[in-house]
Amino acid sequence: MERTELDATVVDPDALSALTWLRLTGVERAEELVELVRAERAAHPGVQVLCTLDSIGQAAYTHEHALEDERLDPAYADDAPDLADFDDEDAEQARAYELAVVEHIVDQLHSPAHASSWADLAGSRPTDPEEVDAIARVNLDPGLVVDHEVQVLLVPAGTPADAIAGLANGYFPGDWDTFENHAVASHLADRYGFRLFAIGASWLGFERDGALDAAQAKRLTDELAVLYDVADAPAWTKVAAAVTERETLFLPYTESIEID
Repeated sequence: MERTELDATVVDPDALSALTWLRLTGVERAEELVELVRAERAAHPGVQVLCTLDSIGQAAYTHEHALEDERLDPAYADDAPDLADFDDEDAEQARAYELAVVEHIVDQLHSPAHASSWADLAGSRPTDPEEVDAIARVNLDPGLVVDHEVQVLLVPAGTPADAIAGLANGYFPGDWDTFENHAVASHLADRYGFRLFAIGASWLGFERDGALDAAQAKRLTDELAVLYDVADAPAWTKVAAAVTERETLFLPYTESIEID
């Protein structure tokens, strides 16, 4: 794996945002990303570390469109910043803008008027047994959803779940939106100790300290079966087996599951 640190004093046209800290290439295993995230967390206390995952170009595209949501766009806030003179070619201004966007989104994610809950999401993304097979494949071989390039963002947020504000996503009809993705990440953190560490165009990535035991894995997959509205898929047992062997969990949040 090769890593390139970005110069914070220069606007990089290939960076997803001014919050991008590293560009990685040659990542072969998801475990490499987990190790890097943990090291970067230790090196940068006070911020959250968020990696891109599958289809970085598509993730960037849908991120921009997700920000058109009036709940997420700071231009619709009562205390909206004046962006008339904003210069996106100036690195300092670009970073200040990204920080303002993240702060606004985090506030909105926790607003009672907008926040989603796990209970609200039951059956919200109907899935068929074949798609559960895909979920099992990815959890058994997470490299399937790691793109050829990975960008690592340092997001000023209080929790890993809140870090989704750095790459807010969920745009198309049938996708979980940013608020719903946040609800999923928050529930998995509270109930199972899974931390959000990555988001792509279709997948969310989580990691925790140690694998789940068999009882925890069964409880998790029972909950996921309700979430995805497909209880009779034999592949849930494979998902359970995967999370008892690995410290990661990968879940799709879009209507159609993509595996590159």
